[in-house]
Amino acid sequence: MQPTLENGKPDAAPGGETGAMLPPEGKVLRFRESERLMHWAIAVPFLVCFGTALILVFVYNPAPNRPLRALFSWTHRISGICFILFPMLAAFRARRDLRIHLYNIKQAWLWTFGDVKWLSLMGLAAISSKIPLPEQGKFNAAEKLNFMMLMTTYPLFILTGVLVWLPGIAFYSWILHFGMAVIAAPLLAGHIFMATLNPGTRVGLQGMVTGYVDRQWAKHHYSRWYREHFGKESLEAPVRVRCPSCQLEQELVSWAQLLRTIYEGQPLVCTGCAAPIEALSVTSEPRSLDSLLRTLERSSGTRPEATET
Repeated sequence: MQPTLENGKPDAAPGGETGAMLPPEGKVLRFRESERLMHWAIAVPFLVCFGTALILVFVYNPAPNRPLRALFSWTHRISGICFILFPMLAAFRARRDLRIHLYNIKQAWLWTFGDVKWLSLMGLAAISSKIPLPEQGKFNAAEKLNFMMLMTTYPLFILTGVLVWLPGIAFYSWILHFGMAVIAAPLLAGHIFMATLNPGTRVGLQGMVTGYVDRQWAKHHYSRWYREHFGKESLEAPVRVRCPSCQLEQELVSWAQLLRTIYEGQPLVCTGCAAPIEALSVTSEPRSLDSLLRTLERSSGTRPEATET
């Protein structure tokens, strides 16, 4: 007997992969495979483009006759083509997770006063731990800026990159192409620094490699997101179940009670028609299946699998 989530909202997804076992002890799932795939499909060719562009501008523009110029030029062009194709292939492969990407886009463009405050205090907080930062959702304000910059400039990078190959307008296209790269440079540098060098945040890079991050780290840096998806309220939220026979809805005390009933094989009977409910149609959902399954594991000593249909 498995629950069917009829209103599968994307904010239930970050808690766990569909059909996956529970995450490693002390870890929480931050990014699904489709999210990680899309990230690297964009990041790798963009970094190659950016790196080869720096070499072409600062090494070969002053002295075009230096050796290997053609190698870096063609590497830049090929990586530009990959910058177009790789995200398309990643999107096609992860087409069933479209809601997750739409959810991420919404989160990136949804700003609150707390985000503005976080951005203004970020520098001071990096110097002094006594300065508290406002709690953040799935993305902090700096990540939102990076996300917004990417979404805004991505089509322009592609357009101007193609136009650079055309005679007559190549110079003007190159100016715009180069100008966007200059604007993107500080955000890109900050993103790389925070992901690879800064001791307090580089732990998060694991989330884009394995999908999982340290639970306490996530709770500290993304407290609102953690509370919404892994907090105690997820376990205590009531759930409504629809009987497949008479379509009557009834409310159970909590998701913990529902899943415990399912995995312990206890009978669930409709209060209206008294028919046994063998296939559940759930009309409300928890913030995170992961936190619920962890509770079941602690109580029963087993590691149940979660499936959604």
